[in-house]
Amino acid sequence: MGLPLAGNYPSHKRWLKINLVLSVALILVLKEKKSFYADHVSLNTSCVIIVVRRREIIPSSSAQIAIKLKEVLVLVRGTFGIIMIIIMIYFSVVMKSSVLVHLDSRKQAYKDTLERFQKEWVKLTPKCPTPPTPQAIFAIQNKQLTKSFHEYSDRIKQGDQKATNSDLFFHGTKLTCNLLENKDCCKNSDCGVCGISSDGFDDSRIGSNIPRFQRFGKGIYLAPNSSKCHDYTQGNPLHNVRAQLLCLVSCGAKYELRQDNTTLTGPPEQYHSVHGVAGGSLNYDEIVVFDVAAVLPQFIIVYELGGVEKIAK
Repeated sequence: MGLPLAGNYPSHKRWLKINLVLSVALILVLKEKKSFYADHVSLNTSCVIIVVRRREIIPSSSAQIAIKLKEVLVLVRGTFGIIMIIIMIYFSVVMKSSVLVHLDSRKQAYKDTLERFQKEWVKLTPKCPTPPTPQAIFAIQNKQLTKSFHEYSDRIKQGDQKATNSDLFFHGTKLTCNLLENKDCCKNSDCGVCGISSDGFDDSRIGSNIPRFQRFGKGIYLAPNSSKCHDYTQGNPLHNVRAQLLCLVSCGAKYELRQDNTTLTGPPEQYHSVHGVAGGSLNYDEIVVFDVAAVLPQFIIVYELGGVEKIAK
């Protein structure tokens, strides 16, 4: 990265030195975040110009919140320039923080998630006589999804004070990226794990994982059993791992069903979710919600088991 100088050095050396130091600091911060690169800094008699271009593939899913422009041209002049640099650093560091946190196995959150994942692996087979051990667990810290989730929960509570039922459920979907290496969400629209972690569930993609059959209509399907959700996971052959999401679900008032009802477009009036109860057409319980805000993804469990092909068709 060069610092080409243009023109004569101005008389206001003090201001230019301050601007130049802060400009270089900004570039170093951006480079450290690995989401931006700086083309150059040019210095002339009146200003310092920083040209910052965003990478084509941004590992942080919240990058669009920080700076959405393909190219940002910052014209730095005196005190105003310093203020602009401070604002840029704030947005690059604070607003562009990663959505995912790679949990240390000694952390309680890791232990609790691992315990639930293995305890709820109730479907044991000759090929899988014991629950798999995760290769990694990531905590999802998405402020926007958290806000939407709590707004939804508060809204249904206002209509029904008894609708306070929230619980953790698993969800199986596709993982296309190398999450173990990247340790952050990718921008591949085909990666369900990263898409849901970054932006939540997408109405337009509901049912795309299993288009053939939706037992209780077009909704978001989750289950208390990790072994059930395993059937809906799919990995990338290049990386040979799968992943499940552990989500907090605002179930509200649950409408229980023991037989299929594929024509549902939502729960009956005064209910907020559908609870498929095992024993009828179901071998294992599942929960279905029909509002994307009702689900808050909290953890990603990455594991290896039986290749990468999806079992459920």
